[in-house]
Amino acid sequence: MVKAATESQHEIVRALQYLYADDVEIPPELADSINLPDEKGEITGSSIDDIVPAAVLMQREHGQYNALQFLYYNFRRMEEEGGTIDRWMFLLLVEYGEVGDLFLDEHPDAAVLRGCAFFDHYFRELTDWHSYLDTNEDESDLSLARLINMATYDEEQIISPTEQKLFHYVRHVRNDIAHHSWLAKEYTYDAVFTAARVQLYLIGELVQRKAAAAGLELPQPPEEIDPETEYIETIEEDYGWEYQEGRYYWETDALDERPPL
Repeated sequence: MVKAATESQHEIVRALQYLYADDVEIPPELADSINLPDEKGEITGSSIDDIVPAAVLMQREHGQYNALQFLYYNFRRMEEEGGTIDRWMFLLLVEYGEVGDLFLDEHPDAAVLRGCAFFDHYFRELTDWHSYLDTNEDESDLSLARLINMATYDEEQIISPTEQKLFHYVRHVRNDIAHHSWLAKEYTYDAVFTAARVQLYLIGELVQRKAAAAGLELPQPPEEIDPETEYIETIEEDYGWEYQEGRYYWETDALDERPPL
C-alpha cells in the first residue's frame, strides 16, 4: 500500500509539471475516455494512470486553479494512504511553476511578491520559530527577515548562508515594490528583474533537495547555477550593494533598512 501510494504521488508530481509545459498532446480517444473531476478538483472516476492527461484536460476546460486543486487533492489522498512524499514537494513545485510563469511573462515585481508571500508561510511552517522568540514576543513579532535568519540556524539548516544573503536581497526588493508606487520605487528594473531570477533559483534549490530526499527524478530539473558568480557578484559589483554580515541586511545608496534580528 505504501509503495503504491508513493508511486502514485510520483505520477502526480510528474503531472503537475505538465501544467507548466507547452503544447501537451492528448490523443482524442484517450481524452474521451477520461472522466474529469468536478469544480472542486476531486477525482470522479479516472485511474491514477490517467492523471497526466486528466490534469491537462482539467486545465484546458476548467482553468489552472481547478487543475491544481485536482492534483493536490489526489496527492494528499495518496499521502493519507501511506505515500512518503510530503506536501511541500508539491507546493514548492507549484511556486516554481507560477513564479517562473510570472518571470517569463515579464512581471518580475509580481514574481518577487508571490515568492516572498510563499516563503513567509514556508518558514513559519518548517522552523521551530516559537523557540527563538523572547518571552514577551509572539507570532505577531515575526517578520520575513527574522524567519530567513531562523532558517539558517544550526537546529534548522533549511537554507545555507549564501542563500540567506540572497533571500535578504529578494526581501529587500520586495519591500520597495510592496511599499512604493511604481513612480516612487527606489530600485531599478534590473534590480527587480534580478530579484525575480534569484527567487526562482532559491525555489529551485529547495525543489531539488526535496526531490533528492524523496528519490524523485524531475523530468525538468531546475538549472544548476553558481549563485556567487551569477547573482551575488552582480548585486555587489553592478548594483553597488554591500551585505552586512553581522546585521543580515544589504546596504544600498537608496533605502536605509535595518531589519530586526
